[in-house]
Amino acid sequence: MKEGNFGTVAIDGGYLEILYNKKIIKKVKVPVPNYQAEKNRDSVVENDDGFSDKYGNEYSVYVYSSMYGIDYTIELIHSKDELKAEEFIDSIIVKFNDGEEYLNNKRNPNWNIFELILVLDFYHNNYPNIPSKNSYEIKELSSKLRKYNELIGIKITTSLRNENSVIMKLENFRALDSREEGEGLRNISNLDKKVWNEFFGNIDKLKIMAEFISKAIERKDIEILKNTNIDNVAFLEESNIHKMENLFGVSSKHTINYNNIGINNYNNIFDNHKPKLNIESITRIFANYVLNYKASHTSTIIGIFGKWGRGKTFFYNYLKYNIRQQKEDNKQIYFCKFQPWKYQEQNSAWAFLYKNILDNFLKHKKTETSKKILAWELKLKKIFNRKCWIDKFIHSIINSISLSKLWKIFLLNSKRIGVNNLYFGLISIVFIGLAVYSSLVFKIDFLVWVFGILSVPGLIFLLKSYTFFMKSKNTVRILINNYFKTKDYSDYLGFQNEIERELKFLINTYIEKDEKLILFIDDLDRCNEEMIIDIMDSLRLVLEDYEINSKITIIVAIDERILLKSIKYKYFKENNEICSKEYIEKFFLVGVKLNQLLDDDIEELVKSYSESLNIISNLNTEEENTDNGNTENGNTENGNTDNGNADNGNADNGNTDNGNTDNGNTDNGNTDNGNTDNGNTDNGNTDNGNIEILSKDEIVYINKLLIKENIDTPRKINMMIHRYLLFKSFIFSHTKLKNYNYKILIELVIYIRKEEVLNHLIQLCSVDKEKIIIKDLEDNEQEIEKDDLKKLINYAEMVSPF
Repeated sequence: MKEGNFGTVAIDGGYLEILYNKKIIKKVKVPVPNYQAEKNRDSVVENDDGFSDKYGNEYSVYVYSSMYGIDYTIELIHSKDELKAEEFIDSIIVKFNDGEEYLNNKRNPNWNIFELILVLDFYHNNYPNIPSKNSYEIKELSSKLRKYNELIGIKITTSLRNENSVIMKLENFRALDSREEGEGLRNISNLDKKVWNEFFGNIDKLKIMAEFISKAIERKDIEILKNTNIDNVAFLEESNIHKMENLFGVSSKHTINYNNIGINNYNNIFDNHKPKLNIESITRIFANYVLNYKASHTSTIIGIFGKWGRGKTFFYNYLKYNIRQQKEDNKQIYFCKFQPWKYQEQNSAWAFLYKNILDNFLKHKKTETSKKILAWELKLKKIFNRKCWIDKFIHSIINSISLSKLWKIFLLNSKRIGVNNLYFGLISIVFIGLAVYSSLVFKIDFLVWVFGILSVPGLIFLLKSYTFFMKSKNTVRILINNYFKTKDYSDYLGFQNEIERELKFLINTYIEKDEKLILFIDDLDRCNEEMIIDIMDSLRLVLEDYEINSKITIIVAIDERILLKSIKYKYFKENNEICSKEYIEKFFLVGVKLNQLLDDDIEELVKSYSESLNIISNLNTEEENTDNGNTENGNTENGNTDNGNADNGNADNGNTDNGNTDNGNTDNGNTDNGNTDNGNTDNGNTDNGNIEILSKDEIVYINKLLIKENIDTPRKINMMIHRYLLFKSFIFSHTKLKNYNYKILIELVIYIRKEEVLNHLIQLCSVDKEKIIIKDLEDNEQEIEKDDLKKLINYAEMVSPF
C-alpha cells in the first residue's frame, strides 16, 4: 500500500498522475471538494478502475478530495508476486495537476445532446427492465457511442463511453423518471434535464431523432453529427429534415440501393409504426374506464377480441401507455404480461404465471422499508468493495446479495406462514447457541435472570421454544428456506390448487390499498381448446376472492371465435351457440372487439405503411439548384455526359442517347417524368425530384388489390407490402426485370400462391416462344421475355412461402 497527500485544494478538480520510470502509467480524476467531504468521507472518494504492473499484480487507486487537501491510497488488490509488487509500489511517483489542464481535453468530454438522445431512447425502449452493465445491449450502445465520438474527432480511450459510463447515464435518467421515486443517481447535468424535458414527453419525436442520429452514424455523416446545438436539433425536427432518413438509411446525397430494400429490413419495418384506425382516442377512453372502474362482486376480466393479426397486442400497448398517462400521481399501477402458450401444459403455465408476477413484485415493489434497506445495501457494498483485504470471490458474493429483494421475499413468506413460528425459532436459536458456546457460570446467571424476571411465564416460554426447536431439525436452514427463499414450483406442477393459493398470498402482499395490478394475458388463443377454458375458469376462481378482485384487473387478448369453439369443446358437445355465448358473459365484464377492416381502413393502413417507407427528401434545395442552368429534372447544362446522364451520380445503365432518366425506359412513349403510358414504374423517381421506395401509382394499386382480395388485417397488409418490397429488391438486381409493368409485378406477389394462377404461368413458360404477352387485371398488355418471366415467377414464389 502507498498513501500520500497534497496540501492543495482541488477547487477546479484535477487529476493524479502515477509515474513509473518517469513514464505516466495511470491518470486518476480528482473530484471537486464540497460540503459533503466534511460530513461523509465515503461520499467524495473517487474509486478508480485500477491498473496492473508487468508482473500481473493488480492495484486500485482511491482519491479523497476535501477542503483540507487531497489524500490518495494505492492498494494491492491481487498479487502474483508480492516482492515485485512491493518494489513496484515503492518506485512509483504520484503527481497532482490542477483542473485547468485537466479540463483542457485531458478527461473524457461532456456528453452532448445527440449522445443523450440515444441513451434516452435506449432507456425508453428497455424500461423498466434496464439491462445490466455486462449485457450485450449495453455493450452495443457503448460501441455506438464510441463510434460516434470517433467520427466527430474525439480521441478514443478505454474509459470513453464505456459500459460503466453508459450505466451511470441511464441511472441519471432513472432519477428524473417520476415512476422511479428515489432511484437512480443524483449527479444530473442541466443538459440531462433539458433532454429529458424536451424528448421524454414526446416519444415519437425521441424515436425520430434517435433513428436520425443512428443512420447518420451508419453513413458516417460527420457534418450532421457535429451539428449538436439543441436549437439546430429542434430545427431539424420542425422542418422534417429527418424525413430524409427512411428505414433503409437512404438520403438525398445517396443513390438508392434497391437490393437492400427488403433483405436487410424485412422483420422490423413496422415495429414502431404510429397508431392508425383511431386507436389513440379509443385506448384513451378505454384507459379512463379501466382506471375508474370500482370492483364490487363482479370479476374484473376485460377482453380485447379480434382475429389473429388484427392488432390486439398493439391495442394493449397503447392502452397501457394511456393508463400510465392518466393515472393519478399518488396511485401506483403495476403491469404484468403472461403468455400461457409458451407452456402448453396447464400446470407449467400456472407456475410461469406465478413466476411472472413474483418477478414484478421483486423488481418494482417499493416500500419505505425496502427503500431504506436498498440504500443501506448499496452503501454497504460500496464500503466493502473498497477493502483490499477482501478477496474477489468475497466481492462477488457481497454484490450478488440483494437485501431489498430478501426483505420483499420475507414479507411474502411472513404473510404465507405467519410470524409466530419465526419468533419462536429465532429465540430457540439464541438459547441453543448460549447452551453450546457460553461458559457454565454465564449459563447459570442467564437462567437465573430469565426465571427471576419471567417466573412461570418464562418457564413456559422457554419450554415452548425448546419443544419447537426439538421438533424442527436444522432450524436455521428451515427458517432461511421459509422466510428468505421464493417458492420453487418445479415440484408442484401437478398441484394447480396450491399455486392458485400462493397467487392469492402473492397478490395480497404485492398490492396495497390504492394500488392495482393489471395482468395482460396475450395469445391465449394459441393454446389448445381445453387449456384455454381451464385457464379462464381458474382466473375466474381466483377473482372470486373479493380482496384479490379489488386489486387486480385482468385483460385477455383472444380471438372470440376460438374461445367459443373451446367452450363448445369442453362443455357443450352439441352446437349450442346460445349456451356458449352465455358462458363467455360469465368471464368478461366488458370487452372491445377489433372489427374487420373496412375498405377505408385498408386504404388508411396501406397509405400509412407506405409513408413510413418512402423517403421525402427534396432534391431541389438551394445548394443543389443554382440559378445558372438547371434543367427540369435537375441536370446542369454543363454536366451532362454523352448519353444524357448528369455527372451527379445518376446511373448510366439502360439510358438512351436522348437524355431519358436512369430507369431504363426507351424513348418511345415516355412521359416527362419517364413513365410510359402502359403503367411502367418510375422506379421510385417522382416528377418533383423526390425519391420514393413505393410510387403513388404502386400504393394505389396495392390498396386496390388488397381490398379486392379481402386482405383485411394489419398483419396481412403489412406482410403483403413486405413481400412486394423484398420481391422488388430481388428484381432490381436485374436491369431488364425492373422495366416491366408494376401492376404485373404486384399481381405476381399477391396471386402467386393461387394454384390456378401458378399453373397458368407455368403453362405460358412452356410455349415455344422467346417472348410472351401477358395482361394485368386491367387488360394492359406487356411483352415479356420467357426467361425473364421464369425469373419473376421464381422470385415471387421465393417471397411468398405460404
